[in-house]
Amino acid sequence: MAKHTLLFVDDEENILKALARMFHRTGHEIVLARNGAEALRVLQERPVSLILSDQRMPGMSGTELLARARELQPEAVRIILTGYADAKAAMDAINDGRVYRFLPKPWDDRALLEVVEEALADLDLKRENARLQEQVRRQNEELRELNATLERRVLERTNELQMALKLSEELNENLRKQNLATIKAFASLLDLRSQALGAHCRRVAALIPGIYGRLGMRDRAAVQDAVVAALLHDIGKIGLPDAILLKDPAHLGSNEREEVRRHPVLGEGQIQVIEGLAAVARAVRLHHENVDGSGYPDGLEADEIPLAARVLRVLDAYDHLTRGGARKGAEERLALEAMDRQVGRKFDGAVFNALLDVLEERKDAYDASRERKV
Repeated sequence: MAKHTLLFVDDEENILKALARMFHRTGHEIVLARNGAEALRVLQERPVSLILSDQRMPGMSGTELLARARELQPEAVRIILTGYADAKAAMDAINDGRVYRFLPKPWDDRALLEVVEEALADLDLKRENARLQEQVRRQNEELRELNATLERRVLERTNELQMALKLSEELNENLRKQNLATIKAFASLLDLRSQALGAHCRRVAALIPGIYGRLGMRDRAAVQDAVVAALLHDIGKIGLPDAILLKDPAHLGSNEREEVRRHPVLGEGQIQVIEGLAAVARAVRLHHENVDGSGYPDGLEADEIPLAARVLRVLDAYDHLTRGGARKGAEERLALEAMDRQVGRKFDGAVFNALLDVLEERKDAYDASRERKV
């Protein structure tokens, strides 16, 4: 990785010193600023690759600083350290493109180092992406010129066209990797809002490949979209107050229940701002639809509901009923029996059977592992 210049902004001297010590061994150049105004002066005088700022600072908040930093150096990666979870400010900042990631304060050293290195790798990728775009543009210009040349250059023109197509494929792959960084930013918000919510989404996502395999679905892109939808299917809940988010669903009042039922539509709205994730956004919107048409928000039924949403409906319910797999043995069997009674009403039968197969495979693998240990 190329050497980068990192700008750290915090009004607490001990925090700045701790960050400087931690990143000194990375080989990157470190610049420190004690407030937003000082940071802006640095940005006016020299280029930086990454800005890591505290959120609560006198005079100018971290998000305000990064909004202005974006105008001065739009390419610089922007990260916020915050000791509190302001869900709306965090979501707005990510949607506006101001912030690459929100991280909790106090931080875990290893996690912070990994996020910064990942952000710098993404920056290198964007720069390579820009280089490829320019190269593709030049190739296309050359191809247009070649169209007017003599027939004897047809073979040469074809070779250059193939090169341009290859570059375009590399460009599309780079764009996919950039989307992955945005997806990780949204997923980090779930953990920042509620570790239980984030863990639930990850458990559901972990079951997706096995379910799709059992259903005979080999389309890699479709599986990847379903995994992303699983990771983000509850993103619409991050704006819920604790009084609703942490309450047992059975004890929600009618108004509270209606507020919770809005989360699929809110989640769709957050995800559809990411280019190329239309199928993911739709699966998130429809993951509470029932196959008999009794679900929400659109009352779709059977094959009107995309496969990814039907899979999420089953896995979401399974994870909640088994408390993330904590209920084993008889308790898990009772949960699955309750779900079985809802097949054809709430749940797709093929998807539910695929879940049973995946769970049986896991049990067999666990039993085999125990036998080997014995």
